[in-house]
Amino acid sequence: MASTPVKSFTQIPDEVIFHPELSPSTFRLYVNLLHYGRQVGVCWPSHKRLAKGTGFSIGYVRKLLNELEQKNFIIIERRARYGTSNRYHLLIAVGDTKATEVSVPQVSPKVPRKKVQIKKYEGLV
Repeated sequence: MASTPVKSFTQIPDEVIFHPELSPSTFRLYVNLLHYGRQVGVCWPSHKRLAKGTGFSIGYVRKLLNELEQKNFIIIERRARYGTSNRYHLLIAVGDTKATEVSVPQVSPKVPRKKVQIKKYEGLV
């Protein structure tokens, strides 16, 4: 007997849905990251997996990830080891939530340590 695939859903914060600076492609990629980040707000899918999930090329995924980082939707923790995917910290800000300070660990001399204010969605904490 064949197993039934597990159905899941991804919550999308209103501030992401209605953000005026997110293009449809950037929105699609961010929702894909939300899917992998689930409740913890951190994920590490490869560029190849993100490309497959969005239907975009790997090069376009890289461009969109940089755009999301510049617009402060994510922090990319670039990991130095070959074959290791980056870690993406999703900066989710919705409604009346309290900000927490997160320190992204330093993995190489090229990656400076960042301290940021992250507002976490109440339903995900």
